[in-house]
Amino acid sequence: MAAFRAAINQLRLKEIKLNGRRFTWSNQQDNPTLTRIDRLLCTPEWDLLFPACFLHSLPSLMSDHTPLLLQGELSHHRTTSFRFENYWTKMEGFHDLVHNSWNRTVASAIPMKRLHIKMARLAKALKRWKKDKIGDTRIQLAIVKEVLLQLEAAQEHRLLTAMELHLCRRLKSRGIGLAAIEKSRIRQRSRLTYIRCGDANTKFFHSRANARRRKNYIHCLHTEGGIAMAQQDKEKVIQDYFTNHIGSVVPRAATINWQSLGYIQHDLSELEVPFSQEEIKNTIYSMPSDKAPGPDGFTGAFFKACWETIKEDVMAAMISLFNLNAQGFEWLNSASIVLLPKKPMRQESLILDPSA
Repeated sequence: MAAFRAAINQLRLKEIKLNGRRFTWSNQQDNPTLTRIDRLLCTPEWDLLFPACFLHSLPSLMSDHTPLLLQGELSHHRTTSFRFENYWTKMEGFHDLVHNSWNRTVASAIPMKRLHIKMARLAKALKRWKKDKIGDTRIQLAIVKEVLLQLEAAQEHRLLTAMELHLCRRLKSRGIGLAAIEKSRIRQRSRLTYIRCGDANTKFFHSRANARRRKNYIHCLHTEGGIAMAQQDKEKVIQDYFTNHIGSVVPRAATINWQSLGYIQHDLSELEVPFSQEEIKNTIYSMPSDKAPGPDGFTGAFFKACWETIKEDVMAAMISLFNLNAQGFEWLNSASIVLLPKKPMRQESLILDPSA
């Protein structure tokens, strides 16, 4: 076994996770012996070519082994929601765009609503700016590599002209910049927040991002009425389930007697002191740069890089909260409900029990 594991490590093979089953072999007895002896391995290059592959099991029928079916591409539902890319803060024209969009007139005096409108407006402006000024960096990098390959192949048979040499140098410089952008983008998507951009290559980030996609993908939902496979059916099942459960009031059968527990009251008068700008700034700068504190898609890197532009509106919203002004609070108090698998074998299938 040690030699076998050493061969696997030397070939850099990785296992594709099996969904839906823990074991792949049974001795077919009344009190069966169950083991996992069937596995599927792939190379890192193959994993990058098929990021959406899905491995699941089939009925064993006459065999004591469970057949494994590998699907190359699944029809994943692509979300069109806004997601802030951290590398934008280092692009030319970013701060000018934020300043111009943020300082546009807003026809509302409610601080919460003003902050919401400005962030929504900025998100649309950033999406247009990315499409017009940056474009698809993956396609651009692929084009740069292909043209460079053709120029280098031609150089083996003839001397390149002055224009071709100049183009080759520009393409290499452009390729380095595009590769850095891709590394930053994929690193953010892989959620490897404990590794800095220069400490690992893009292939590693791609592999982790692919693994996260497979782990978080819900293949089907089992309900009393059957199995929901299509995206629309899964959305309806999830919506009905949470609609019936969220917001229901359950009377409390017991409470806590703090005096019997020997609870000592503390002086909490500091909590009633108004927020200061320095306090809010320190809180924002302590946020993780790669994570978004809310469903709007803006990460901590945006708030840190654009603090001087957005600080007045953020302060006004925080002071409004301190003064217990509930106007426009619905624009802030929103969240995205997601299904988080808690068990290793539940990432592809979640059982929704109405009686739970």
